[in-house]
Amino acid sequence: SHSSGRDGDALWWEAQNIYPYSTFTIDVSLPKGAVQKPWPYRASTMWLMLSLALAALLAAVLVMLSLWLWRGRDTYGGPMPGVTYGPPREVRPAVMAMLVHQEPKLDDVGATVVDLAVRGKLRIIDEAKQGRPGPSQFVFERKDPSEDGLLSYERVLMAGLFEKGDRVGEDDLRVGNRLASIMGGIRQEVKKGKFFNDDPEKTVSTYFRYALAIILLPPTVFFFLRFATDLGYVWLLLAGTVPAGIAVWVIAHAMPKRTALGSRIYWQAMGFREYLKTAEAGEPESMTLQ
Repeated sequence: SHSSGRDGDALWWEAQNIYPYSTFTIDVSLPKGAVQKPWPYRASTMWLMLSLALAALLAAVLVMLSLWLWRGRDTYGGPMPGVTYGPPREVRPAVMAMLVHQEPKLDDVGATVVDLAVRGKLRIIDEAKQGRPGPSQFVFERKDPSEDGLLSYERVLMAGLFEKGDRVGEDDLRVGNRLASIMGGIRQEVKKGKFFNDDPEKTVSTYFRYALAIILLPPTVFFFLRFATDLGYVWLLLAGTVPAGIAVWVIAHAMPKRTALGSRIYWQAMGFREYLKTAEAGEPESMTLQ
């Protein structure tokens, strides 16, 4: 026989004549609502966290767009010229290229070599077109040994090209160990020309640090909080903070602000690029430098 009851806040069970090694079961049921689901695991908490995550993403985008309108949009430099039939004459190709993509690149060094040939500082010879068999092998010949009219990074480039003599092949070039100096010289020329309100690399790096903080700080805080409390659906906030940080990083690349002069030269360069892509697309391919 068995019996059960309640004594205040205590429940009790009593059974008699239980044989050794026998099994028995005690069933207990609680009325609905007696145990409340913890706040972090409620459905309302899930939707709240998702809403806050979306709000964080939208806020980051709106703040960055507002900052771009206030501090990143280029200064007005006059009406856009549309298609132009020549590059800007005020700047060298590498400087113009940095105005377009905000940082010097390896292709800009090649463009500088071609520009030096156009200006009569050197000659580029394709030996395959001189009657020699085999694939194209370019030879570089110094035509003007003076440094008149050369910018600092062009002098470094010329020194690397002709370190082994006034007529060298591709294997004789010593430009690689001078690339950092050449890139730095291009940045200095852009800074000297006051084409940007501030150093583009510095501007992008500043916003990149903000983006990194937005991406890494919340997960770090949550990681340590989980030892003190059960976060449940609160982790869903990361669904907004991580994309928000990525959005800040992406928009950061549009934040370097060109001055009126830089804006005017930029749009001239873009107009000339459009000309090369459309009206005379075949002509540059047929040109050779001698």
